[in-house]
Amino acid sequence: MFAWLVEHIVSIVPFWVWLTIACAGGIGYFFSGIITLIPFLMPYKELVKIFFIVVCLGGTFMCGSDGVTSIWQEQIKEANARIAAAEAKSKETNIVIQKEYVDRVKTVKEVQLQIQEKIITDTQIIDAECKIAPEAIEDLNAAAMPRGKK
Repeated sequence: MFAWLVEHIVSIVPFWVWLTIACAGGIGYFFSGIITLIPFLMPYKELVKIFFIVVCLGGTFMCGSDGVTSIWQEQIKEANARIAAAEAKSKETNIVIQKEYVDRVKTVKEVQLQIQEKIITDTQIIDAECKIAPEAIEDLNAAAMPRGKK
């Protein structure tokens, strides 16, 4: 929860603001020693030093958080660009695969039709002698084989 809160605060406020706060805390701590010269502020010297130390450390912490947040934002942008490129490539590949699939189905159908036509033409030879003709064996083997093999 704390990291989420810091990230949103850091993303709203520009970097130079955090740098100014850190520098102001350092300068304030440096000049807090002058308070010893003013008699009525002398009892608050330690309190003022602690306050400026906290301001300087808080500004420094937020400067670092801003740097880390900007690095993460750049990495997110790069990842989104890679995702968009991968999606575009995936669409192209899907189109190629779909075309290949359609072509293969078309080829299989054509081969099936050719084998069916050959069986129809060879039925006369097979029926004429009532023997198993070599053409019948070739037709059945051709029908059983995957395309491209003989």
